[in-house]
Amino acid sequence: MPDHDLLPQQRAAIRHLLDLQHTGRLTRDDKKLVAQGLGCSVKTIERHMDNAAAHGGTYTPAPRRRLTFTPAILDAYGRWRGNMQAAYRDLLQAGHLAIPGQPGRHYSYATLRRCILHSLDPGTRAGLIAGEDARRSKDLHPRRQRGKRNDAWEGDDKTCNIRVRLDNRAVTPHVTWWADHSTDAICGLAVTPHAPSRDAVLVSLHDAISRRPPHSPFGGAPKLIRIDGGKNFCSAPVQAAMNALGIDLHQLPPRQPQAKGLIEAINKALIHTHLKGLPGYTGPALKKAPRPAHRLEELLSFEHFTHLLHQWVKWWNFDHAIAALHRRTPAEAWEADDTPLREIPDDALYLFTLETEQKTYRLHSDGIHFKGGIYIPPASLNGHVGEHYVIRYRPHHLDRIELCHPPQDDASAKPATPPSPPPRPPHASRRQRRLPPPTASWGGTERDGTDGDSATP
Repeated sequence: MPDHDLLPQQRAAIRHLLDLQHTGRLTRDDKKLVAQGLGCSVKTIERHMDNAAAHGGTYTPAPRRRLTFTPAILDAYGRWRGNMQAAYRDLLQAGHLAIPGQPGRHYSYATLRRCILHSLDPGTRAGLIAGEDARRSKDLHPRRQRGKRNDAWEGDDKTCNIRVRLDNRAVTPHVTWWADHSTDAICGLAVTPHAPSRDAVLVSLHDAISRRPPHSPFGGAPKLIRIDGGKNFCSAPVQAAMNALGIDLHQLPPRQPQAKGLIEAINKALIHTHLKGLPGYTGPALKKAPRPAHRLEELLSFEHFTHLLHQWVKWWNFDHAIAALHRRTPAEAWEADDTPLREIPDDALYLFTLETEQKTYRLHSDGIHFKGGIYIPPASLNGHVGEHYVIRYRPHHLDRIELCHPPQDDASAKPATPPSPPPRPPHASRRQRRLPPPTASWGGTERDGTDGDSATP
C-alpha cells in the first residue's frame, strides 16, 4: 500500500486523467507528466487508472498482506526494553509471527521491525526503552508568550551542587528564587544551609515583591506565579500570603519541568556559569578533569558563598545579554516595559508574609513566652497582663514577633493598633534556634511601621 501521505495526491491525479479520458482529451504526454510527478512509470499510471475505473473513479489500492501489530508484539518489545532481536526470537518461538494461510512460514525480522516502527511513535519507543522521562523528551513543548512584566512569575527551589562550610561542618546550600517570565529577571531569592521550607518561600517572596532600595528596579506584586507541587510552596501559610496579596498561585502538573522552563533554565545556568568554578563543587565532573576532593578548610564559608551568589544574580540581571530579549539584559528589558507595577507598602508586605500561630498566648508580667524564648512587649501594653494575643511570626526568624488581638464575635471589631511603632527594648536572652535563617538576596531592611504590636526577645 502506498504511503497515506501520497494517497490523496495519487487519487486526485488519477481522477484528473480519467476526466481527460472521458472528454477525449487524454494524451500520453499527460500520463508522462503525472508519472514524473508521482515518481512511477506510465504503465503504473495506466494500472492506477484501471483500478480507479473499477472503483467508481476513486483509486483504491489493494491492501498488502502485512504483519499486524498485536498486544503480544508490544509486550515482547517492552519486556526486552526495545531489543528487537530478542523480541523477534521470543515471538517466533511463541508462534506469533506465523503467516496466516501459509503453514510453516513466518514473518521475517525486517517485517517485524517495520511493523514496530510504523505502529509506535518515537516517544512511545523511547519510553519503553528508557522510561517515562525519555518518553516526555519526545513531546512537543510550545513556548509561552512573554507578555508584560509581572504578568507571571516562576518559582522554584534549587539544591546547589556544592558543599560549603558552616559551624565546622560541610553543608549543601539551597536557593529559593523567583523570576519574571517576561524579562527573565531574578526578582528575589533566599539562601538556606538546609532543605528549604515555607520560611524560605516567605522570605524570598518578601524580597522579590519589595521595591525599596536596594531591591529596585525589580519587584511589585505579580498577577500569577507558577510553582511545582513542592510542600513548601503549597503550604497553608504560603497560600494565605498569596491570597492576601491577590496573587494567583498556579500549581503545575507533576513531572513537567517545561511548564516553568525559565526558572529551570536559570537553575542550569547557575551550575554551568557559576558553581562549576567554585571549590567544593559536587556536580558531574568535566571530561578529562576529575572532580578533586576538598578538605573542610578548603571549602567556602556559607556567608562567602551567599555573597558570591548575590554577585552572580547581579551579573545575570544587569550584565547578561539574552538572545531571546533581543540581546538585552533583564534590567534593560524591565526598564523598556512601561506596564504599571502594583507596589505594596513594605510594612504591609511584612505582615502579609507572616505565619499565624493557631492558639493564643497569655501576656505575663515578664513578657510573652513563645517557642522557648521570652519576648518583651512594647510599653504600650503596660496594664494588659493576663490578656491573650495571637502571635504572627516568620519561621526561623524569631528575633521579632507580632501581637494581634484574637478575633471577636463581632465581625466589625478590629484589633487596636498604636499610632506609631514603639521603640525597640533591649534584647533578652533566649534559647538559640536550631536552624539558621534564610538569607535575603539584597540584605535585611528595617521596617518603618507596623499594623500591630511588636515584641522582641
